[in-house]
Amino acid sequence: MKQSPGESNALSSFRAILNGDPAMASHFSLVIYDNSAESHQIAEDSALHYVHDPANGGLAAAYNYALSRAEDTGYERLLLLDQDTTLTSEFLAELIDCAHALRTEDNVAANCPQADGAGNDSLAGGTLPRFHPPSISKLCPHVRLRGRWHSAGRISAYNSGSTLNVRMLRSIGGFPSEFWLDYLDHAVFDALAAKGYRVYVLHAVLQHELAESDLNARPIWRFRNVLQAQSLFVKRTGSLRPPALSAVALAVRPATAGRFAG
Repeated sequence: MKQSPGESNALSSFRAILNGDPAMASHFSLVIYDNSAESHQIAEDSALHYVHDPANGGLAAAYNYALSRAEDTGYERLLLLDQDTTLTSEFLAELIDCAHALRTEDNVAANCPQADGAGNDSLAGGTLPRFHPPSISKLCPHVRLRGRWHSAGRISAYNSGSTLNVRMLRSIGGFPSEFWLDYLDHAVFDALAAKGYRVYVLHAVLQHELAESDLNARPIWRFRNVLQAQSLFVKRTGSLRPPALSAVALAVRPATAGRFAG
């Protein structure tokens, strides 16, 4: 669905939260990557960067741009958001807290929320494991039972709302352009898992409007693209079931509790 930046749930909820909390806002820098045919008037400042790309290279182009910008400006983590995710102050507060608490963990590639829209207590079609390590209260005391490590196997989740470690993401080559739109999340998280990186699941739950909830609204070319991406994923991994997470990017900078770019 085509939207102007001003109509985006993610952008409007993000700005509303940060405008009311300057301390929280200091951790974030925002990149708006606009694939519309025509550009929009966006007031830029030191914490907001607007990019217009009518070529519409999909998610991979937008994410790789944000990844490079995060590296150039010294941000440690990249928060991905698409237009249909609604943020909460609780999610952002937990994200900042855990970024600080998990700094000594050298193999945590991603923090991801739970999503309301994919089923209860699930992430993009994969039920979360019931696993609560004894050390969790020491890592993120406020998370309690809902915060958890992903245990055995691979985890499934959405790009949108996921926060990725910039250095670890670059170690796998960033976002593969061959998965320009569909299965990009699965390809990235499979590559991270193959290198032995872990995913930390937050207790925060975000509202996300799923495109799959109304298949009749999808154009035929999108179904074809999904099948092509799925076929490529199977050829590369030997698995039909995706392991991973899922959309526009936010940048967070490493202050005391961590910096985020988005």
